[in-house]
Amino acid sequence: MQNVALNFKYWANKNPNKIAVIHPGAVLAHGNLKQITYGELDYKSDRLKCILKRDFSIAKGAKVLLFLRPSINFTIVMFALFKMGAVPILIDPGMGRKNFLKAIKEVSPELLISEPKGHIVRLFFKDAFQGIKHFITTKSAVLPSLIARYWGQAHCLEDMLRLDKDTAINNDNNNNDNDSIIENMADDDLGAILFTSGGTGPAKGVNYTHKIFNTQIKMLREIYGLNENDIDLPGFPFFALFTLNMGLTICFPQMDATKPAKANPKKIIKNILDYKVTFAAGSPSIWERVADYATKNKITLPTIKYLLMFGAPVKVSIHEKYLKILTHKMANTFTPYGATESLPLTNVTGGEVLNFKGQGMFLGKAVKDIKIKIIEIRDVAIPDFKEVKILGHGEIGEIVVSGPIVTESYYNKEDKTRLAKIVEIIEGKEKEKEKEKEKEKEKEKEKIIWHRMGDVGYLDKDGNLWFCGRKDHIVWSEGKANYSIPCEAIFNRHHQIKRSAIIKYRCKSSGKIIPAIAIERHDKKTHMFKKNKMHFEGELKNLAAQFEITKGISTFFYFKNFPVDIRHNIKIDRQKLAELVERRGD
Repeated sequence: MQNVALNFKYWANKNPNKIAVIHPGAVLAHGNLKQITYGELDYKSDRLKCILKRDFSIAKGAKVLLFLRPSINFTIVMFALFKMGAVPILIDPGMGRKNFLKAIKEVSPELLISEPKGHIVRLFFKDAFQGIKHFITTKSAVLPSLIARYWGQAHCLEDMLRLDKDTAINNDNNNNDNDSIIENMADDDLGAILFTSGGTGPAKGVNYTHKIFNTQIKMLREIYGLNENDIDLPGFPFFALFTLNMGLTICFPQMDATKPAKANPKKIIKNILDYKVTFAAGSPSIWERVADYATKNKITLPTIKYLLMFGAPVKVSIHEKYLKILTHKMANTFTPYGATESLPLTNVTGGEVLNFKGQGMFLGKAVKDIKIKIIEIRDVAIPDFKEVKILGHGEIGEIVVSGPIVTESYYNKEDKTRLAKIVEIIEGKEKEKEKEKEKEKEKEKEKIIWHRMGDVGYLDKDGNLWFCGRKDHIVWSEGKANYSIPCEAIFNRHHQIKRSAIIKYRCKSSGKIIPAIAIERHDKKTHMFKKNKMHFEGELKNLAAQFEITKGISTFFYFKNFPVDIRHNIKIDRQKLAELVERRGD
């Protein structure tokens, strides 16, 4: 049995009175709670599971689309679905309307559980939602009557979770629909469909099995030494499900999870101090704001032992600031490497990042049971691992990974699966096998899935991984590959540059594609007097000339703010930058 909810059930039975979830930002209306114990969360998720089975015919394998804010209700719904073997679908609404609606239509869910806003959206885009049979809203009181008129009544989640007379009678009678039963799940049974953000390519639904969830929980607990005494502040809401399965108390931070770059650092710090948070994780865009505010106001965070920043490259300066902010004797910052399709792959501390210098971003060694190789860069599907050319130490190429947390496929996208996965068949020892009443010898075969990260980098002689950027962000010019992270690191040394981005630019005079640098200055200037601009760009050209990887780069464009990804609000959208340059005719 692999059902991930068994972990949570264990802790609910062991510590039923322990606080499971704290939600300091909850508004006490419509039955919302500010905290809930493990026992209460277990009971409410059991009840919801039974209601979904009884009233909506939701069963094992049913796909359920969720649009829920980080909240106690979010955790109740997720564990109810896990317990019954249903498949929650999480799609980032910020991926753009076209991709968002396309994703909903592709997965064809049976049930929608959403904030009122999601139900309003379905009123205007009927085609994408036409296959959904049942609708549940979090707050029926604010639902427009138009929805009930044109779509039928949407049931209210909070009404369902209240203990009514019928529920009490059912419990007393101990009927056949046993609340506490958790569905048996095989290793390859689908546990959830988690969509990539679409920030570095078309959004894809990643097939997660219960086995992968269980393995991730075990790995995260071992890597960071987490135990039931830790308090988690999950800046990325889905991570709350991992730590609840470890017996931790979680505190949802007071922020809009869809806009981490706009998080209020004062509120985040207050949450950490009020609830004595020991473990925190999320986008670097959150923790950069917190670091700046804490540094300016001379605030320390004495309870945090583990601060994880992931989703995009983390500036060295952020690690440096937290050396003074985190004062616990065990405190450290961490930058685990991975993706929706495979996480975690490596784990490196802030101290290691500060100590290791080289070309690219230092990511450290692979964690236990993970294998990382660098292969020759190719833009076509590679069906058999025998076809890859493995590169040596120090050679930059495409990063591929394998291990127990590497997902095998995308939902209903065989073409994308073929492009992203490489199959390796390893033949083992011969063994006797019964066949048609006769024994014959057959070699054992092991199937290994290698995931192509879409990133480029290299392994040094000690087996450390170095990240050099996305494969799609390489600017090829006259046979030379210009990699984003190493090139940008050179220009980012200039004290007036906040960040830079290498982009493809078609030279007007020659018509050739050349590397150009988009620049976001600290002062946000996009126009300068001619003399000042010449002086500034002269300094950049001199800086570029000092390094082989940037030698010859002399074309610059200026932006007040860079476009960034939806999920983490920090990955630079270099393709968008190139389009903006072309559109404005620079």
